[in-house]
Amino acid sequence: MEITKVIKRHGYNQTQVAERMGILRQSFANQICKGNPQVSYLRRIADIIGADITEFFEDEVQQSEAQQPADEGQALICPHCGKEIKAHFTIEPLTGKEG
Repeated sequence: MEITKVIKRHGYNQTQVAERMGILRQSFANQICKGNPQVSYLRRIADIIGADITEFFEDEVQQSEAQQPADEGQALICPHCGKEIKAHFTIEPLTGKEG
């Protein structure tokens, strides 16, 4: 997950996003670099920078597409055990009516 690259691509840096979230930059950096941030946390970042949350997962989807034929669906690799997790899903943008 390349969160920092997506943030930069949208014209922001970690300090700016952290300030808008009301937290210290160091706390923000710890969340995105050392941990496995929750989807709600990623959604807040996406809202701040004007991104779609799916952008944070582009590199993982591209890696799994490169590892398997396209007709078999999506395969993700478990970050804990390294095993392949096969999933078939459709990603759709938020409409603002969720929730």
